[in-house]
Amino acid sequence: FLPICVPPLRERTQDIPLLLRHCLDQHEAGRWVEVSPEGLDFLVNLDFAWPGNVRHVEQLAARLATEATREPVGRDDLERLLGAVAEKTASARGGASGFRAAGAGMAASASGLPLDAGLPALLAQAEKAWLEEALRRYHGLTRAQIAEKLKISEASLYKKLRGYGLGGS
Repeated sequence: FLPICVPPLRERTQDIPLLLRHCLDQHEAGRWVEVSPEGLDFLVNLDFAWPGNVRHVEQLAARLATEATREPVGRDDLERLLGAVAEKTASARGGASGFRAAGAGMAASASGLPLDAGLPALLAQAEKAWLEEALRRYHGLTRAQIAEKLKISEASLYKKLRGYGLGGS
């Protein structure tokens, strides 16, 4: 076999706009999402380790598709979705690189969980927040319609809501 070495996304941030567009196009609602030039510039220059590499961009695209509006997505929306702070961009420091050794430190500090809480705890916290946001956003819809919007089965939605104590009875 022939090994192919692909550098991590943090070393090829210029690929992020194309990857994001591709990932958005995989979602019905995402096909209509536009990211402003300012937002794309923010992503390219963000001092962020992209710990999940392309999976992290896929998750960002899924959230953008879930929150789809007619307005182009700007820097502020992307900062909120990534949990990033404007001061942490490379452009804010004159283009200096300075990536974190591991993206987990940034994600853990943004979540309030200690690093040793582990990935399962961080993922559970993110999933619960995602479900709470979906319930707020789609409060007038049935659970079946919410499940369809979230691209999960109705049974999975009920199980997750019960598991997190979010009124899934």
